[in-house]
Amino acid sequence: MAEDVMIKSYSHGILLVLNPDRPIEEVLTTICRKFAQGREFFGSADLVLSIEGRELSDEETDAVVQAIELNSDVHISLLSLKDKVWDAKAVGQKERFFFEKTSEYAKIIPRSLGSQEKIVSDTGLLVLGDVPEDATVQANGNLVVTGVIRGHAHAGVTTGESAYIVAGGIEDADVTIYKTNEAFRIKKKKRLLSNENEMILVQLVDGQLSCKSYEQGIL
Repeated sequence: MAEDVMIKSYSHGILLVLNPDRPIEEVLTTICRKFAQGREFFGSADLVLSIEGRELSDEETDAVVQAIELNSDVHISLLSLKDKVWDAKAVGQKERFFFEKTSEYAKIIPRSLGSQEKIVSDTGLLVLGDVPEDATVQANGNLVVTGVIRGHAHAGVTTGESAYIVAGGIEDADVTIYKTNEAFRIKKKKRLLSNENEMILVQLVDGQLSCKSYEQGIL
């Protein structure tokens, strides 16, 4: 008999292969048990979660993320489903942030940047980590940083004013969207009944850079 759940790891995430023939309740129970038993092994990393093997509804996908996070110290920041990468916090919401066909439309950096490092993308850019104060990230399209931006961040170089930046935090950073630049220091708020910090969304509104909680949605 095939396993309910197979867990595989890769450079910046976890792959779950789910048995399509087992009731979802049994699959979720198995996920809870495996991550509880492997809590020390998985550690407290901030990871991308990929799911294969069965089609899941938004509610079922959200339940999988909760089963992992409630039974381990792992935090799932992004979901990789088929050919898309989704913000995990947006699962179940009407509007979602995503990169379609990531391999074609977004460059992924599966780590924090090093000192004085500069990353330039001809498309969108996704950084699975921090941007230190002397580092630079530049994207022709949208920019997503799962960690904290402390350096230079530039989105929408060619796509223009519709581009946006999503980040886990922005501290004394130099932020530019298209041709509008501003220095930012934003203190993140913690959500009620949770230790998780809100993601920050930066957009151009009426010619000025505007910041708000990502959970409030994209204009």
